[in-house]
Amino acid sequence: MSRNFTLQSLQSRTLSELHVLRSEVLREIHAAAPGSAASREAWANLAAIDQSIRRRTAHLTPRF
Repeated sequence: MSRNFTLQSLQSRTLSELHVLRSEVLREIHAAAPGSAASREAWANLAAIDQSIRRRTAHLTPRF
């Protein structure tokens, strides 16, 4: 993947789009050689997407 996702660039995406991006990035992680630049970039993208999803759904988690 030649694109880098930042939290700012992901703000305009819907939750559904974020989940689609997440599944695409997971496929790229599985296809990339471990330790390669593509693998590291994909892991960084996954972290940004996951953080964006958590921020969007934080209000949905039950608080005890």
